[in-house]
Amino acid sequence: MKTWQHSVGAIGLAVAISSTSAFAFAAPPTGANPVQNYPGPQTVTVNGKVVTSDLAPRMVDGALMVPLRAVVEAAGGDIQWDQQTQAVVVHMGQSFSTFMVGRDSAELRKVGVMYIKPNMVQMQHAAVLTANRTLIPADALTTILGFSIKPGQYTTLDLTWPAPAAQ
Repeated sequence: MKTWQHSVGAIGLAVAISSTSAFAFAAPPTGANPVQNYPGPQTVTVNGKVVTSDLAPRMVDGALMVPLRAVVEAAGGDIQWDQQTQAVVVHMGQSFSTFMVGRDSAELRKVGVMYIKPNMVQMQHAAVLTANRTLIPADALTTILGFSIKPGQYTTLDLTWPAPAAQ
């Protein structure tokens, strides 16, 4: 009896966690391989306004990748590209983040906080450079940059910044 109760509890916890995930999009169309055929959201909005970019979000190795500069600038953030190190430094609100092309973690620094060592945050996929644009995985929008993502969307990645305070 206890084993069954623990299993049901674990399943409920997994469902609860997945329903609050940054990737709670509506199910993609079915087919021979629905995950492989799912292009991901093709439009991004920030605070209800469509983000203009010459590069649409795309799936890369199962991760939804979004154009960093377009999203950050739409939210009023600042972004700097360092060609020599292939790094992007983002300033949003009270934090600075550094994304390096080819790395699957990014450094997050909060204004007024002293760090003994770099505060590295893991991402679902490494940042990539495509058509002179840096793409980051959508999970980094929430865990590093502080956006919230409206769940249940299929064709639109609906972002809010700053994220509403937890209640």
